[in-house]
This record gives sequence, C-alpha cells and structure tokens, in this order.
Amino acid sequence: MRGKPLTNSIRIAATLYAIIVAHPVLAAFDPTGSFASKSTLPTVAPDVYIFQIIFYVLGLLAAITLALIIYSGLMIMTAAGSEERVQKGMATLRWTIIGLLIIMSSWGIILFFNNFLVSLG
Repeated sequence: MRGKPLTNSIRIAATLYAIIVAHPVLAAFDPTGSFASKSTLPTVAPDVYIFQIIFYVLGLLAAITLALIIYSGLMIMTAAGSEERVQKGMATLRWTIIGLLIIMSSWGIILFFNNFLVSLG
C-alpha cells in the first residue's frame, strides 16, 4: 500500500510534464496551423513597418510644406506695399520649395530602396 501513492504521484507528474512539454513541441510542428492562427505575433516583416513610418513622416512633412507655402503666399499678398514683408515672404517661399524638393527626393530614394529590397526578398 505504501507504493501506491508514490505511483499515483509519478503518474500525475508524468501527465503534467507531457501536457506542458507537448504544447511547444506541437507548436514547432503545426501542419494544421492551429497554433499559428492563435498567435498574436505580427506576420509582417519589420522593414515594412519601417517604410510605413518613413512614409508617414514624409507625408507629414509634405503637409507642413503646404502650410508654409500658403503662409508665405499670404505674407506676400498682405504686404500692403511693404518691400520687407514681400522679401520675407519670397524667402520663405524659396526655402519651402527647396524643402519640398528635398522631401520629394527622399521619397523617391525610399521608394527605390523599398522596391530594391522587395526584389531581393
């Protein structure tokens, strides 16, 4: 009778061990996809997220550039004959257009690298 509780304990421990160990093993070999479908891990590559963030930032910069173009146009239109305000508005417009060219160039470079990486993968 003394051996019976020990045998039951060993059986319970072996069953629990098999249950705990079986899940990672089944996850490694998952022909039905049941474990993968329950996973909350992202299925998108990290470079896609990086490019999405870069495009978002460049779009935000383009919107700021549009606001600066409108601001410089208003500054020129409301100069009321003040040559200083016209010059300041023209300088703002000039630097804004240069910034827009830089933004568009960086957008093109990022698109080139994105397409290059996609063709490699």
